[in-house]
Amino acid sequence: MAAAASLGLEETVRARNNAERGTGPATVWYEVVMWVAMSAAEREDFLAEVHVGVLSAAVGTAGRTLAVPVWYSYQRGGQLTVLTGRRSRKAAAIRAAGRFGLCVQDDSPPYRYVSVEGPVVSEEELDPAERLAMARRYLGTAGGDRYVTDNPDPGRKNVAFRMRPEHWLSQDQGKGRAAG
Repeated sequence: MAAAASLGLEETVRARNNAERGTGPATVWYEVVMWVAMSAAEREDFLAEVHVGVLSAAVGTAGRTLAVPVWYSYQRGGQLTVLTGRRSRKAAAIRAAGRFGLCVQDDSPPYRYVSVEGPVVSEEELDPAERLAMARRYLGTAGGDRYVTDNPDPGRKNVAFRMRPEHWLSQDQGKGRAAG
């Protein structure tokens, strides 16, 4: 089994209790699922797609972690950007840690995910055009325009954090699956 794990195989165990149905003792079936890491190009393309990410950052010294869903933007080979309120818990955690992580997934089979972590390279005043572009990315043109109109930021209470991806993890359950 250790050899299988080193090959990127993850064993999924499904058990049915036949005893509950009165047909005998519990029977266990094993299904082997191939989990293969994405190539650098695949993981960057996946991260550049529209997904809601889960941002994580260390909070304090007690080993706690803040994990919250966020909108983000990323262009292949570039920096990852998240927008948040200047005085939010996200902003405080990111500032204190000096780095953050982001995980995005496709929750439909075949499952895929990319997780990236790295240092914050800048915290910047939020450009209204960038805020509009982010809203349109997630809500479409009309929805993004409506979101920005209905949620103005005249006091410039939002900031952009930019992170340089340093550590990557990825898996694609669809790779290596036999055609059936």
